[in-house]
Amino acid sequence: MGFKKVTLIFFLLRCCGSLSGMIFFSTDDPSFNTVPPDGYYAGSGWQWQGRYGYGTGTVVSPDQVLTAKHFAETDQFVIHGKAYAVLKTEDDPHSDLRLLTLDVSAPGPFSSWAPLYTGSSEKGKEVVVHGRGRGRGEEVIVDDRLRGWLYADTVSGLLQWGTNEVVEYAPYGNVENALLRAEFDLALAPTECHLADWDSGGGVFLKVDGEWKLAGVNYAVDSRFATVTGNSATFQAALFDIRGMSKNGRVMPSAPGQIASSFYATRVSRRLEWLSPRLRLEQKKSPPLLDPAAAAALVVFALAGGGVVVGARFARPREKTGVGNRRE
Repeated sequence: MGFKKVTLIFFLLRCCGSLSGMIFFSTDDPSFNTVPPDGYYAGSGWQWQGRYGYGTGTVVSPDQVLTAKHFAETDQFVIHGKAYAVLKTEDDPHSDLRLLTLDVSAPGPFSSWAPLYTGSSEKGKEVVVHGRGRGRGEEVIVDDRLRGWLYADTVSGLLQWGTNEVVEYAPYGNVENALLRAEFDLALAPTECHLADWDSGGGVFLKVDGEWKLAGVNYAVDSRFATVTGNSATFQAALFDIRGMSKNGRVMPSAPGQIASSFYATRVSRRLEWLSPRLRLEQKKSPPLLDPAAAAALVVFALAGGGVVVGARFARPREKTGVGNRRE
C-alpha cells in the first residue's frame, strides 16, 4: 500500500506535560545541542528562533514570525531575551501555519530574518530542526530489543537543534504533498533527532547554495503505538524500530528492514501563495536625525537663500528655464 493511501493519525506537538528537550538517539543529556551550531551547520536558523507560548517561532521579516496554529494563541513573542507584543495573528486555512505581526517600535525592527525555501526538492535533503519539547524518557523494549524511548517527564525548556532527512511528502487534509516527513532511522547520528510535544512551531531549515533557508514548521508526530504482545495500551514515544508493533491500530510487518516512526513539518514551499503576499519585507525608514548644531546650520543656510531643507538633506532651488521649472 502506497504511503499516500495510508490514513495517517498524527499526535500534534501541543502541550500535554512538562518541558524537556528534543529526542536524540545518541544521548539523553538535556543540555545537548543547546548552543548555536558551528562549522557546517552555522547559521542554520538558531538565530531566528524565539518562544511563542509553549512553542517556538521563526522570524521571517522585520516584524513578523512564522509558527504553528494548532496551539493556543498568546500575546507575546520572546527572542534573545526581548519580548515583543503580538499585534496581529493570521492563520492559513489550508495548513498549520500561523503568521504573527509584532510591535517592534522598541527596540526596533529585526535586522535579519530567515529566507524562505521556494524550491520543490526537499525530499532526500538533510535538514536542521529546532524545538524545546520533551526529551528522552524510559526505554521501550519489545521482544527483548530496545525500540526507542518514551517522552521524558523532566523539565528543561531549553531550545535545541538536531538534524534529520526529508524522506517523503505527506498530505494535510485534502492538500497533497503539504507536509515534510522525516524518520527516526539513525541515518544521521549523533545529531539525528525526533520531536515530541512542545516542539510545535520550530523552524526546519535546509541548505541551498551555501545558505540555510526555512523549509518547514514543526507540526506533528506518529502516534498511538502499542506493543501488541503483552500490554495493548497505546503510548507516545520516539521509536527507531516499530516492526511487529502496532501504529495507529495497524500492526507493522516483522519482515527484515527497519521501520521507524516519523515526525512531520508544514512544507513552506507549498504555501507560498498564502504566505508571500502577507510578508512585510520592506520597512520604511525615517530620515536620519541631525544633531542640533548641524540642523541649525542648515536652517541658516536655507534662510540665506542657499537652499531648502529636505529631510536630512538640502536642495538648491531649481532655476526657471522658461518651460515651467524643468531643466532639459
